[in-house]
Amino acid sequence: MDIFLGYLFTYLYVFLLLGVSTFLKSKYKVEGEVTRKIVHIGCGFSWFIMSRFFGATIHLLIPPLTFVALNYISYKKDTFSGMERSDKSSMGTVFYPVSMAILSGYVVFVDDKMLLPYGVALLCLSLGDGLAPIFGKIQKGNLPLIDGKTLWGTLTVLATSFLVILAMSLLYSVDYTIRDMALAAVFACVLELFGKRGFDNIFIPLGVAFLLYATAIL
Repeated sequence: MDIFLGYLFTYLYVFLLLGVSTFLKSKYKVEGEVTRKIVHIGCGFSWFIMSRFFGATIHLLIPPLTFVALNYISYKKDTFSGMERSDKSSMGTVFYPVSMAILSGYVVFVDDKMLLPYGVALLCLSLGDGLAPIFGKIQKGNLPLIDGKTLWGTLTVLATSFLVILAMSLLYSVDYTIRDMALAAVFACVLELFGKRGFDNIFIPLGVAFLLYATAIL
């Protein structure tokens, strides 16, 4: 029963995000940047559903693989317009579930201790990278960095990632040290800063997850 509910809630939740974002963009002409962030931020929280109902079973891998295929179709066909850019130079929407699939596969086939670092890293991506462009548009005291990224946007990734790791460590009673949390947050910040063409959607979750996983193991 838990497995059935896991699939039901996961797919309902993600398709609701996609449907709402597409509806807002087509019906109310909400800016694509806003609707993309609704999906980007919201999808990170799907981990809570999957980890609760699937744990470290093979079922953890199925939804990410599903959305690798669906997001690639949408990237080509603009199926879920609320999360797509008119500029097709970035495949970030495809790379997002790819990173989830890789981490899910590691949890299932290698070590179930990766499950929590996977969730922490995914939230660093969804919230940190999702909020960066919003705060990055603040003009006062801001500075341009590289590839259109700004000081405030980069600091947003840093601060958000640190708070995410802190919150998850408290929620799941994990003894990350301040040094560990700061190091992972800085790593997320650097990966986001130098990530191009959507590759930060792979680099951030994989980099942060494996860093936290190594910290816990060592």
